[in-house]
Amino acid sequence: MIEGPIGAAAFNNEFGRPNLAGYFRSFESATTQGVRGYHKPIMIAGGFGNIRAEHVEKGDYSAGAKLIVWVGRPC
Repeated sequence: MIEGPIGAAAFNNEFGRPNLAGYFRSFESATTQGVRGYHKPIMIAGGFGNIRAEHVEKGDYSAGAKLIVWVGRPC
């Protein structure tokens, strides 16, 4: 639960910092050998940001135009 938000904030975050929340789903059961159970961390991530209207639509490029293709994220 502690390390999850760090990975979510660094992954594909182009228009704002994601809102992060989480909870644990827990289960316990008494057996003849003792009590068994688990705690499952569940992280919920969402994002909210903004972008200018002029950047929403893709522009037209002429044949032979030099474009930069950026794959991945900056380190």
